[in-house]
Amino acid sequence: MSESDNSKDSQPSPVSGPWSAQSDQTFTPGDSFAVRKIAPAATRRQPQPGRGRRSQTTAVNQGGHYIRAAVPQGSVRDVAVDATLRAAALRRARGGEDARRNESQILASSPPRLIIPTDLRVKIRRARTGNLILFVVDASGSMGARQRMVAVKGAVLSLLLDAYQKRDRVGLIAFRGQGAELLVPPTNSVELAEQRLRQMPTGGRTPLAAGLQLAERVLSSYLQRDAALTPLLVLVTDGRSNVGSPAQLRHATLAMAQKRLAALVLDSEQGFVRLGAAKEIAAWLEAEYLPLEALRAGVIAGQVRQRLNQSRHP
Repeated sequence: MSESDNSKDSQPSPVSGPWSAQSDQTFTPGDSFAVRKIAPAATRRQPQPGRGRRSQTTAVNQGGHYIRAAVPQGSVRDVAVDATLRAAALRRARGGEDARRNESQILASSPPRLIIPTDLRVKIRRARTGNLILFVVDASGSMGARQRMVAVKGAVLSLLLDAYQKRDRVGLIAFRGQGAELLVPPTNSVELAEQRLRQMPTGGRTPLAAGLQLAERVLSSYLQRDAALTPLLVLVTDGRSNVGSPAQLRHATLAMAQKRLAALVLDSEQGFVRLGAAKEIAAWLEAEYLPLEALRAGVIAGQVRQRLNQSRHP
């Protein structure tokens, strides 16, 4: 991915080029569907205060709704006047003449005040933080079997429709042939996302390491811009990488795991003999694992919502 890839958010991404082939197929997305409200997302990262849109965090000295007051820790900003006055009144009522006499001694060198430093309270606010759901999809030839890509495209499009309503962002990376491509940079543009999804071809080999490496770069870039984002990685693959070495795949997986992001692995492997490669990838990522039976558009969306719920409420 070039440095300009992240900024190409307004023009369709070409799907022909070095990783297309004569055997490629392009599947139309399955029918979109309404999804219920996605619960606030959280990751294994330390949550950061921010000004996002859906997930909620509480912190001092930031925008958001004033929900309660607290004794300040460190410098005092965003004073809760109501709570400060109540604390001062309560102190004076409890202390009687002794408290007022001590107060007079403290303030002897300054004009009379009703409030002393220990009365101060600051506002605790609840702000919203944005969700970023990044799909990393195996678009190799094996995904064309039984039109599984139709379900995957339908799920991504449905989540984008929900993201448009909730102002979340959803991105899509496809890996196939010899590399990976950011088809949908994190966006809430349903029109742009649908266009790129419809154009996404299926065919070729499985460069899984390249997909994870690109995902790590994309997430790092967006988290640097907005540390308050709460990302979720959704990896759709059978785990059978056949481009690059096993060491490269292991390194790419562990590099992603070090980000400590919430992750979900959907295993597309089928047949009587199963290698369990995707399950091993999920273990390396410390991600939730789901087998082939979950690979339907409605189930994918439901599992994403469930994973977000579990991340927020462990």
